[in-house]
Amino acid sequence: MKCFALPLLLACALPLAAPALEWHATNDFALKPGQTLTNELWLSAETAKISGVAERGVFVQAQTLELAGAYRRDVWALADTLEYSGRAEQAVRVAAKRSVQLSGDIGGTLLAFGDTVQLQKSLRVADDVVLLGQDIIVEGTLSNQLWALGNKVTLAGEIGGSVRIVAEEITLLPGTKIAGDLRYSSTKDLVKPEGVTIGGQLLRVAKPNFGLGLPALSLAQLVTLQFAMFLAALLVGLPFVSVFPLFTSRAVTALRTQSNKCLLAGGIALAALPMVAVMAALTWIGLPLGLLLLGIYGALLYLAKIIVAIPLAAWLLTLRGPAGRPLGALPVLVVGLFLLYIGAALPFVGFAVWLATVLYGMGALVLALLGGQKGLPLVMLAPDRPPPPAPPPLAGFGP
Repeated sequence: MKCFALPLLLACALPLAAPALEWHATNDFALKPGQTLTNELWLSAETAKISGVAERGVFVQAQTLELAGAYRRDVWALADTLEYSGRAEQAVRVAAKRSVQLSGDIGGTLLAFGDTVQLQKSLRVADDVVLLGQDIIVEGTLSNQLWALGNKVTLAGEIGGSVRIVAEEITLLPGTKIAGDLRYSSTKDLVKPEGVTIGGQLLRVAKPNFGLGLPALSLAQLVTLQFAMFLAALLVGLPFVSVFPLFTSRAVTALRTQSNKCLLAGGIALAALPMVAVMAALTWIGLPLGLLLLGIYGALLYLAKIIVAIPLAAWLLTLRGPAGRPLGALPVLVVGLFLLYIGAALPFVGFAVWLATVLYGMGALVLALLGGQKGLPLVMLAPDRPPPPAPPPLAGFGP
């Protein structure tokens, strides 16, 4: 994530940036008490602790992150584990792979994402709060509304507005005070226990539909749909490899020679890029940057199958022996995409085929975007078969 998400966001944002920027990429970063940052901070580090004063916005990505001190502008952070105990005059938006622990004061809105999100008793938030996670614990004092989406949500603090919860398990501890309504969606009924104050109504509402429901399709309709998607991918793939032969060559070379690295890069891109795009869209940088990053994400998702199809088809076609003439782009893409769509449509293993295609293909595209070795002729030889003399390149794919 350190090598991809934050540098990409920084590169896109620099042309739009008006205030002075201070960029750091290091293993350890510390802003001690008494120190002041007058420029906007962009930081990528293994461990980071900020205890001083930040006059402008703070954008941090780290494995272990501690945010203390004072913040005059917005705070944005991505981490593995994150602790916040500072004083922010504006919004705080944080996301962590594992845990988010928050105390201190926040003068604006709070957005927090993590496996475990805990708002400790000493936390004070002046505006709305949005929380997403597996285990959410709210013990602090919130002056406005609260939205929480998770598997388990526990309320034990004071909320000055209404509360909306979507969770399987909801717990209200004695001492909880809610000034407005409590609307919840769960498979279990929620009963207000003794010692809990709700100023408005306690209402159970239907769970929101975050996805798009698909109508039931017959076998013939499913086959037709798969064939239409196959043709669409073919019509996209042929112009792509023709217009960008060098880029395609680098991506396929990365997949052939650095498959493990492609898998890692694909996993990071699949998980991190949507989060970075959404966070970018909510900053002063603006909505256009977030839409641009989401567009890049969608393009990587769709083109992943093109990159995986090429070496897959080349490997199968060369099983029949050395080709007598160069293999063209059309037969390679037809064979490769056909096999991928058939595999993705199979029961039980279809999702695994799709996920592997996305991870490996997206990772190869990311590595190609970041540079690397020059592309090689795109002929994938079968294992344990001696290489034929002077193997012909695939027409339309050569560097």
